[in-house]
This record gives sequence, C-alpha cells and structure tokens, in this order.
Amino acid sequence: MRRLFLNLKIRERLFLILFLTSIIISATSLFAFQISLSSYDNILQQEIKDVLTLSSNVAEAKVKEIDEISFKIVTDKTVQDSLKTMKSTNPASYKRYAAIDQLEDIILPWSQYRNYIASISIIDSTNKQYSWGRTNKVVRDIDEIISLRNNAYDNKGRAAWLEPVEDNNFITVVRDIRCIQNLTFESLGTLVLRIYPAKLFEENQLLHSKYFANMYVLSNDNITIYQSNRQPYALNRFAELNADSSYYIEDTGNEKLIISHITSPYTGWKFIIAIPYNIIYGKIIATRNVMLAVCLCAFGTAIFLGMKLYKSITIPVSQLTEQMKALEQGNFEITDEINITVGQNRLDEIGKLQQDFCLMAKRINELIKENYLKHIAMQEAELKALQAQINPHFLYNTLESINWMARMNKQEPIAAMAKSLGNLLRNSIDTRNLLVPLKEELAILKDYLTIQSYRYEERLSVYIDIPDQYLNVMIPKLSLQPLIENSIQHGLERLEGTCIITVSATELKGRLCITVSDNGPGIPEQRLEKLNNNKINPSENSIGIKNIDERLKIVFGPEYGLKIESTIGRGTQVHMLVPYKGDEEVVQSIAGR
Repeated sequence: MRRLFLNLKIRERLFLILFLTSIIISATSLFAFQISLSSYDNILQQEIKDVLTLSSNVAEAKVKEIDEISFKIVTDKTVQDSLKTMKSTNPASYKRYAAIDQLEDIILPWSQYRNYIASISIIDSTNKQYSWGRTNKVVRDIDEIISLRNNAYDNKGRAAWLEPVEDNNFITVVRDIRCIQNLTFESLGTLVLRIYPAKLFEENQLLHSKYFANMYVLSNDNITIYQSNRQPYALNRFAELNADSSYYIEDTGNEKLIISHITSPYTGWKFIIAIPYNIIYGKIIATRNVMLAVCLCAFGTAIFLGMKLYKSITIPVSQLTEQMKALEQGNFEITDEINITVGQNRLDEIGKLQQDFCLMAKRINELIKENYLKHIAMQEAELKALQAQINPHFLYNTLESINWMARMNKQEPIAAMAKSLGNLLRNSIDTRNLLVPLKEELAILKDYLTIQSYRYEERLSVYIDIPDQYLNVMIPKLSLQPLIENSIQHGLERLEGTCIITVSATELKGRLCITVSDNGPGIPEQRLEKLNNNKINPSENSIGIKNIDERLKIVFGPEYGLKIESTIGRGTQVHMLVPYKGDEEVVQSIAGR
C-alpha cells in the first residue's frame, strides 16, 4: 500500500490526501458535535452557575464597599462633631448652620463617589433630614423616618439593608451614628444611603446579552430587589425554587424556561437567571445544519482545491529547479528572472523559498564583486604608500655605499643616518607582508627618529610607552611612521620650543588603541571635523591621514581606523584602533592572504 502511494503522481497524492482528510474531518466533526450536544446541558449549567457566582461576587464587592463608605462617614470626626453641635445648639443658631455646612462638605463628595449612589441623607436627633446626591427624594412621613431610625438602631451600629417598597425604587441602607468619643456610643443621628438597584447590578447581566436571559435578585423574604425586565416577580412563577434544586426547566405554558439560582453567602440574596429554552437549542439545531452543509461542500471543493494546489506547488518548484541549475553553471544574471517570479507576491513557503534563493544569488554576486573591488583598493592603497619613492633599490644601494664610506672616514653621525635611511627604504620596498608585529613597526619608527634627531636635535623629544604584552599585535606596515612625521611637520615646525611626541597603547573593549600625541599648536575645529570625515585629501605638504585610515578599514573592517582629537594650543592626539583580544580570526585571515 505504501509503495503504491509513493508511485502515484503528486497531483494524485494531493487529491487523495484532500479527499481522505475531508472524510476524516467531517466524520470527526459530526462525532464531536454529538458528544458536545450530549454534554451541552452540563456545560450550560456550569456556565450559568459561574455567571451567577460572578454576579454574586460583584454585588458582594459593591455591598462591602457601601458598608465601608457608611462606616467611614459615621466614624468621621467632623460628622460626629457637627451632629453633636446640632444636637446641643438652638435650631436657629449660627453654630447649627455652620455644622450643617461642615456636614455638606463631607457628605457631598461621598454622594458622587459611585454612580450607584442616588443620595446620602443624615437624620438628626430631632428627626430632621438633610440630603445630598443625584436625587432630592427625602422621606416626608415622620413614621417612615422613625422606622428608618429604629432599623438602624436595632442593628447596633452595623449597616441595615432595606428592600425597595411600592413607592420607593431604591435600596436603602441605614446606619446608626454613635458617638465614639470617650466610647459613650450615644446616638447622634442616622445615616441613610439610597442605592440605584439597576446600577448596582448593571455589570452582572452577562447572560442577558448572550441568551436574552432575565435576571432577578430576591431578598431573604422573596422581595424583589432587582429585575432586568419590567415583568413583576410572582411567587408562583418559580415554584420549584429551593436550595435542593438550583437548576431546572420550567414550562410556563407559553414557553420553556431554564431556571438557575444561587444564594449570596454575604447578603443572603438570591440571584436568579431565567433563559428561554428555544433560544439555546434553536442555535444548536442551526449549528448542526450548518455543519452538515459544510461537510457536503468539503467533498465538492476537494477536487478543485487539489488541482489548484498541485499547480501552485509543482510549477514554482520546477521553475526554481531550473534557476538553481543556471546558477550552478555561473549564470548570476538569473536573479532578474527570479525577481519576475517573486514579484507575484507569494507569501507561502514557496514564495519564501524563491525570495531566499534570490537573496542568496544576489549576495553571492555582490560578495564576488566586493572581493574583487577590495583587492583592487588594497593594491591601490599599497601603491599610494609607496608612490613617494623614486627608484628605491638604487637609493638603498647608494645609501649602503655612503654608510661604509662614512665609517671608513669615522663620520659616525653620517653613517647612522645613512644606515637608518637605508633600513627605511628596505622596509618600504619589502611588500611580502601586509601585516607586521607592532615591535617591527616600532623598529622602523626608531630608524626614522634617528634621522630626525640629527636634524632637529634638542627641539624634538619622542617617548615610546608601549607595554610588552602589546608588542606582538599585528598592524599594517608603515602605519605609525607617517603619523610621527605628520606630528613633526604640523607640530614641531610651527612650535618655538621643544616638540614632545608620545606613542602609547591601551586596551579598549578587547581592541588595541595606539595613540600618537604631541604638544603642537593644535588643529582648528573645522579642519579637524573634515579630517575625521575624510574630506581632506593629502597634499604635497601633508601626510596622508586619509590613506592610513583607508588602509586600516580595508584590512580590518569599517569599525577600525583613525580618530583625531585636538585642542588649539594644547596639541593633537591621533588614535589608531586595531584588533586585539577576540579579533584573532580577523588578523589571521588577513595575514594568510
């Protein structure tokens, strides 16, 4: 069977795979649907229970918050002092009016603290009521005021929750205000909070928008505290509502309802959800019909998709194979043809493969050209370093003759200068090594300084301060001597006193920084900026700083090179950055060319 499948064409394989996949998916979907349908009732029951639990928890949190607000108000020192003043002063006295203003300053912000607070009232010891908030509704009936005060007093300082009555749509919270100073607990008045039921429970209607469910909140005495619709609650409507049956189906005659309830442990309120039965299972039947239609369409589209998929995969792969063969034969211009294919804006794996292949071909072509141009640039840089030499072999042999003649005539200074100049010429014509150890470069520098010391005598003083551990660092040949010559030309020749030149080296983030500094007159800021940006080419009277910087970048990379710092009247520092620790592979690859 496996061998038969492998012998099929890709088109036939894709068609067979799509056909079998459609059958498996359809059968699995129908089977899963039946399992889901059988367990949907339990899932729905758990979902309703979770929503009711969430509704109860949210309501409890708000109730606790209202309890805390009422506690903060009744224990507020200003509130207690104001009520004491109102209780002990004449009703028409100024102190009483001032105390009422103080109460307003405290109560008014609390009345706007939450949107479910309709108003906050204070009933003083004379049964007179002061109210603040979103509604000006106050209790006019003295019997009702006394009833509120009695409910608050009987609760012994705790908040008492009163259900809405026929002419009052608010939930009322009352609390006795007791004097806490000296712990006398004398009754100073009554705090009354009126709460909007709809706003208190408005965040709990999660199932209402999903299943068009209705929510009811009942008190311990089955008094309706809140209902999400306008239909009044009837005791005989939820006849089976009890602690033993928290989920059941009720037939009202006109429709079936799924009833579920939960009792809040904090408030004792019952949260009831009533969901129309036909809305839930009507969606399930519609879903089943849609699934059957999708399964039938899957068989019809399998053949069509198979042909499209075959063409979209095999044709680009064949084209890419031909392009690879052309690239293998060295035809890098194939990238133009690849761009036409990639231009189709394919975002799948085939398109990504074509794009990567195109980038690879372009990169190979660019690397070949870059390597060729770098080789040419390196040769030009070496030629520029030697272009000032005129027949160096002839001059070197002539200097050797001058050296021996000076020794024979006991002219040691002339012999030393001729020998040093000969060493310089010999090193300049030796192009076998692109990189040399720092100690060899310092030897070349000492020969150059020998010549300059006879010329400038005490006007030139050079100090070399390079630790021994840096002497084997590889640097481009003839890169330090031009920097010293540049300091002499632009520093010593413009300086009246002694020109002090220092050559030092420090490690900087795993790289070596060789610094040539002098005490010359410095470089103007504009010219310094041009030097650092390589905008000044070497002239007849200057040394090619740009040439040395280009050689360093060609050999080691763009992150290396020269950096010049200078201050007018304080001298100039030229920093040469070359590889040190961690860059051995760079040096070895250059040295092995």
